[in-house]
Amino acid sequence: MTSFATQKIIQSAWRKWLLPLNWTNPYAVTLNLKQVVDTVTDRGIAPRFLDQQSASHNLRHLLNRLNKHFHGNAARRFGRKLQVLPVLEGGQNQRLHYHLLIDLPPSVDLDEAYPLFVEQWHQTPWGYGQTHVQQCYDDGWLDYITKLRSKPNIADSIDLQNLHMPSLTAH
Repeated sequence: MTSFATQKIIQSAWRKWLLPLNWTNPYAVTLNLKQVVDTVTDRGIAPRFLDQQSASHNLRHLLNRLNKHFHGNAARRFGRKLQVLPVLEGGQNQRLHYHLLIDLPPSVDLDEAYPLFVEQWHQTPWGYGQTHVQQCYDDGWLDYITKLRSKPNIADSIDLQNLHMPSLTAH
């Protein structure tokens, strides 16, 4: 476990790195995860408990569906992806859940985004419960999702497997 001072330094570095991003139509999204699912084994049905790897794989499934929805076949053929900052929170005594900062195409409004996220998330194996979606108008969501509370280690909480920030390389 890293010290609180080290956690604050890492938090500050993440925020400094992520703050200058260009977002055209950013959304704040919270996605809850099932903590256990039943799986079929050679001995019958057994519980499978959620871990970080399964959560990350499940989010990748959602992002693939969203990229296909917004970019069509170009998502697969040319690697077109939505800009997304995924942060996994929870563990120990709190449910694992995701907070996303995601940039949707400019033509998308909340009336389209909300039902799309709910529908697509609940079609993933670990998608569960209430899904919260709202537009972002300032940097408050970035500050919230990079908070230290409810994260065992902030460096491990940003899902680097699903992080996609093309505007960072555009500078």
